[in-house]
This record gives sequence, C-alpha cells and structure tokens, in this order.
Amino acid sequence: MLVGNFKSLWNKAVFGVGLGWLVLVSLIWQSGQLETSADRAVFAAVLVAGFLVTYLFGFFLEARYNKKKVVMITVVITGSCNGIGLGLSRAFLAAGCNVTVSCHDAEGLRAAETELNAAGFGERFLSVLCDVALVDEVEMLWQQSAARFGRVDIWINNAASAHRMVPLWKLEQEEMAGTVDVSFTGTLNGSYVAMRNMIVQGGGHIYNMDWLGPDGNIPEGLGIFGAAKAAVHYFSRSLIDDARSTSVKVSTIVPGIIKTELQVDTVGTTSQGRVMLAMFGEDVLPATADMAARILGNRTHGNCINRMTAPDMIGKVVGTPIRMLLGKKG
Repeated sequence: MLVGNFKSLWNKAVFGVGLGWLVLVSLIWQSGQLETSADRAVFAAVLVAGFLVTYLFGFFLEARYNKKKVVMITVVITGSCNGIGLGLSRAFLAAGCNVTVSCHDAEGLRAAETELNAAGFGERFLSVLCDVALVDEVEMLWQQSAARFGRVDIWINNAASAHRMVPLWKLEQEEMAGTVDVSFTGTLNGSYVAMRNMIVQGGGHIYNMDWLGPDGNIPEGLGIFGAAKAAVHYFSRSLIDDARSTSVKVSTIVPGIIKTELQVDTVGTTSQGRVMLAMFGEDVLPATADMAARILGNRTHGNCINRMTAPDMIGKVVGTPIRMLLGKKG
C-alpha cells in the first residue's frame, strides 16, 4: 500500500470510492443484465483493470506533487562573517536555503547580521558565536542550528586563519598555533561533530575547503598555513573513504583565486601575488554564487567542487585582457 501524506490521502480516496463501486457492482451483478458467463468475465476484467489504473494513477500524481514541493535546505558555514563564508551565506539565502553563519569574533558576527538583515534575509538565518578550535562550541553550533531549523543538510568547514608571510623562525608561537587551531583543528572538529550528528539524523553532506588545489602549490612564506591545509587535504581523503559505508556524504571545495581579505593580506603582499589577484582574482559575490550553485547541484559523495579546473582557468585567461581593458573586476 502507498504510504506518506499524499499517498495516504490517495489511498483513502480510492478505497473510499471503491466501497461505493462495490455496491454498484453488486447491484449490476444481481440485476440480471450480465446474462452469460462471458458477459460477467468481461465486466469483471474491465472493472478490475479500471480500478488498478485509477489506483496507479496516484503514483503519477504523487511524482508531480513531489516535483513541485519546495524542499528547504539548511546550511551551516563556519567562518562566515566575511569573505567566502559570508558570500556563500548570501548565495545560499538567495537560493532559498536556511543558513547558520558563525565566527569567533562577536563584532564580526554583528556586522554579518547587519548585512544579511539589510539584504532581507532576517527570517532564514541564524548567527552563532563559535570558536571552531573548541569542539564543545562546534557541538553547540550544530545543536542551535538543528533546534532552529529542524536539521542540518549541508555543513561547510570554511573557517581558516593564516599567519604573516614570513619564514617559520620569524613567526610568533601564537601565530603558528592559531593558524593550525583554526585551519586544521577547526576542520577536524567540524567534521567530527557534523559526521556524528548527520549519521543520527539519517544523512547530510560535509564540505571541507581544500585551499591547496590539485597541484598542492604553497605560496612562499605560508609554510604553517600550507601544512595545515595539506593536513586538511589528507584528512578529507581519509574521511571520504571512511564515510562510504554511512548515509553521510563528504566532498571538498577548491574555491579558486578570490579577492578576499585573507588573500589580499597574504598572497597580495607579494608582487607576484598582486599580479595573480589582478589577473585572475574574482570578486567574492559572483565567485561564491557560482560555488553555492555547484554545491546545491552536487549529489555525489567524494566529489571535488573544483573552481580551478582547466576550463575555469582558460576562461579566466581568455577573459583577463577584456576585463582589464574595460576596468571590470573578476
């Protein structure tokens, strides 16, 4: 028997009407109009076939119903008070999703709230203060999101922190620890919390930011940050393998060259980096809109949302002279 709200109503309608049919069939059967056994056989065959066709028509109606039904998706993004995280938040909200924005900086969180409220997204986003280096706070991020929206469908470990672009021995210990705590431990904690809770709720999709890209290049002077992201890359590959036997999907994102504050303050401090950002750097909003669309369209476990593929980069190379000539940004 069909199950579910729509199917349950269809069952009741069909079988309710079916009782009336039964009465009519009984009256016709006993009326003497069916004079021969052949008449009765044809009548019974048409009756049964008609009933089955009518009943199975419910499958078609349900398919149309489900196609039109709006499914609200809830997305949690760590490190989403500025840059890529905030851009993704705006893009997902514009696509009709519920979104939880979070970061460890109260002032930054208030600024993000103000921007999203001004854009008219106030009813569909939640803001949570969270230090991703502390697993208890990450768990609270999940619990508050699930309490507000019912479940979490997509969890994006976006939070990252980079140190100054100098050799190891010129860094303060706090800079090194902070970079690793946010860029690697934060991803570890986010994956741990999301994985455990998504298994309980019956599914979901986790995304980790793979900043290194497919070639693994590390800009000079970003050794600790590069090591943290290399750890994220290895960890993500391992988690993808481990999650294959579960209901949870895990994928990665290579965001590409985007003109964020982090990029400008690190890579953008070198002459080569400034040229790269000028030639290939994209503005945050169009880049994150494309990224969000690719994420929402992905149903594959272990996929990489790679915005630095050959076609992506060729498009940038071809379009760079025109953009620079016309004064357009990425």
